[in-house]
Amino acid sequence: MDDSKGIFTLPEIHRARDCRLYDRKGNRYLDLWRNGGRALLGHRPDKVYRELKNVLQKGVVAEYPSLYTGRLKKALRSLIPGNWEIRIFASLDRALTVGKEILHRLGSSNAQVLEPFRLPDPEQAEQEQNRGVFYRPFYSFPYPQFPLVIPILPFPGAFAPQPLLIGDSFPREELPSDDPVSPVLAATLVRTVWHLIRVSRIALPKWEEWEVYGWNLISCYGIPQFKHSQYQKIFTAFLERKILIPPTPEDPLILPMDWSKGEKALVESTARELIEKGDLYGIG
Repeated sequence: MDDSKGIFTLPEIHRARDCRLYDRKGNRYLDLWRNGGRALLGHRPDKVYRELKNVLQKGVVAEYPSLYTGRLKKALRSLIPGNWEIRIFASLDRALTVGKEILHRLGSSNAQVLEPFRLPDPEQAEQEQNRGVFYRPFYSFPYPQFPLVIPILPFPGAFAPQPLLIGDSFPREELPSDDPVSPVLAATLVRTVWHLIRVSRIALPKWEEWEVYGWNLISCYGIPQFKHSQYQKIFTAFLERKILIPPTPEDPLILPMDWSKGEKALVESTARELIEKGDLYGIG
């Protein structure tokens, strides 16, 4: 989830919709990073933004207690079934700090929160059960086997509250309290979670039709398999063709929810040309 300097080579973005970005000159970019997954369902999800406007009109913006925190926890239990105790924190950094403290107290010698793509095999998941894992929508994985889960939810912006799901291996009485969060943001995140649940229950895009040379595609996510030392060069070359891939190889490439034949062909041909001809295989 770390942003590199690469993202600052992107021109100023004037507007955005779905997985497409537009600069002030009218150039369109296909966004395959989507802010690390925060814009998974697009940069302007209408239902989510309507909820934001509705709650703003009530004037409950300050970080006071509200019913939306409880509603958010209910929605999260429907999204990620399990025997969770849920806490809501003001930021991802805050959730990660608390999560790593919990893992240390559970006896973890390496208190990490991992991407589920790094542990695609359930048998491996059992071996790593003293670690935390990020939840990635549309990615089937045995999340309840882990003592701690941090959902990366499709709320377009890093300012959203961050939930932390804690399993029953940690004493409930020792858990920290929720952070105060704005009812506006909490309500909008509630809408985001229920919208994600509805999308997950309908026919998903045919991501299996994509072939992005150099990336291992799992659901809508792509994990780079080429030399990491060449990643910045690849990032820049894609950007020159108006395609935004993740600024760092730690973040997965994210395929669009919808696309044209031309967009798909451009991504696939660019990847094959840059990586196959460049002999960049072998992670390093």
